[in-house]
Amino acid sequence: MNSDKKLSLENVFAKQINPQIANVNFSLRKQKIQNYNPFIIQFQSKSTSTQIEIIQKITYEWKKLNNETQKIKITGRQGHDGFLVFAIDHPSFNNLIIEQSPQTIGNIRINVKQTPILPSEHSLIIHRVFKEWDITDIQNNLKEKYPYFRKATRIMGKNGILTQMIRTDFSTSKSVQQLLNEECVSIGQSIHQVRSYFASV
Repeated sequence: MNSDKKLSLENVFAKQINPQIANVNFSLRKQKIQNYNPFIIQFQSKSTSTQIEIIQKITYEWKKLNNETQKIKITGRQGHDGFLVFAIDHPSFNNLIIEQSPQTIGNIRINVKQTPILPSEHSLIIHRVFKEWDITDIQNNLKEKYPYFRKATRIMGKNGILTQMIRTDFSTSKSVQQLLNEECVSIGQSIHQVRSYFASV
């Protein structure tokens, strides 16, 4: 085969392969990698399982305890305060938050600490909550009305001045979406407009 034909075949081959490579790279770029804060599992006695085995056992025990139709996709690693469990997607994070956690892994008793930091999809902003209102009273009223309510935080302005906006966290993003669709929440008998919460980058 002469050099011209060889070069021509290489060009044809490149045209066939490169679009496929480009498409793969493009699809990878379009994927959104979610980063969720970990749940912490503390073993009450030393575990001899490898880290991969621990993930497998957590998944097994969780499925056994909860509805088999509810699935979790997780990964994990050993941390300073315990074994860190990371949800891979939002449904898994939701399920880890609201479903029951196992009390044992591989016959060893454990403590499970839920992450105190939730994704922005679990939060919304309540408007015109007067600065004179007590935050504890606000939380008690929200807890009574909304079963998946977790925490309310008064938002500070740029100069450290309290605003009339409250960030409200919920255990499930579904609860947030429902309230956003309704466009308001109730604090006692007081009605307030809401909007999505956008976490600062």
